[in-house]
Amino acid sequence: MGASPYHFKTFDPKLVRLAKMPLGILNIPFKFRVLGDEAGDGKMEVTVETEGEKIPTELEALGEGTFEVTFMGDGERRHELSILFNGEHIPDSPMSINFADVDKIRVQPPKPALVPCNRELNMQMTSAPSAIDDLVITILGPVYNSVPYTLRNHGDRLYSIDWLPLKPGTYDFEVKYGNAIPVWGCPMKIEAFDSTKVKVIDRYDEPKVGQRHLIKVDVSEAGAGDLTVIIMNSEGTVQSAVDHGMDDLLWVTFDLEKPDLYDIYIAFNGEPVPGSPFKLNMREFEDKTVALPSNTKYFIVQDIQWCFLQSLGTLLPYNMLTMYITGCYGNSFFRFQAL
Repeated sequence: MGASPYHFKTFDPKLVRLAKMPLGILNIPFKFRVLGDEAGDGKMEVTVETEGEKIPTELEALGEGTFEVTFMGDGERRHELSILFNGEHIPDSPMSINFADVDKIRVQPPKPALVPCNRELNMQMTSAPSAIDDLVITILGPVYNSVPYTLRNHGDRLYSIDWLPLKPGTYDFEVKYGNAIPVWGCPMKIEAFDSTKVKVIDRYDEPKVGQRHLIKVDVSEAGAGDLTVIIMNSEGTVQSAVDHGMDDLLWVTFDLEKPDLYDIYIAFNGEPVPGSPFKLNMREFEDKTVALPSNTKYFIVQDIQWCFLQSLGTLLPYNMLTMYITGCYGNSFFRFQAL
């Protein structure tokens, strides 16, 4: 047989490999390498298209079957990359590459900065749709637990990251493009509070008309924030003060100016605490005026609020004397007994 022996060269496109692919970022050259050193001899071809248009591509042979591919992304959209070796697609070809303008991916911080627990939080984000698949969203709770979220598309490049803070404390929130580049506004720390954890204690500890009254509030388990107090009586607002006490509690103080009904509104970061508004009825502690005969005098021991009647010059029979007591649960009358 003439021209014998024959020499054949074989190739296998399945043995062509790709080095690590970069992120598709606008205005930055997209550059990667194709490794064909184990695939045999042959011709390498690379094409890039987006929305039916071909993108100029550079293919440089580096030797030993290695090639470097470079092109520029054309807009925030999906690009189709095809790599053929001797006319046959290599593994993963064709493939899609998303390009995005990272500077235009933005996450807005929550308003207000302190967020309530057990209420869904909607974090607003703007992004090109082509970038969404390459975004990595991470939310870590106060004990470094992963917090689940839902990404919702509202159209016109607007998205929301919806999640639920369950415990008061600091949450670490971050969005990265390709798990490498933090987007605008990230990372951020978000403080959550729980007004239901506020405990109001010593509300009615010996209230006395004409004296300053103290209410103690425990916010140690409620998270970060501010306590606001508004106290009203029949004449309007009663001036009050909130200070840090020596027992690590918040002390609310105000003057019980007169026998009246006091409404006490207590809120934590604008959220009412359990039981608010509290009511303090100082009318029940009001001194009563008793109609007496003209020949009778009386005196009152205010703290105990006993009223003794005594005749001028002549003592009344003991069964005509009455001890008058005002208690927290209304007026009670008891017959006086002689000793």
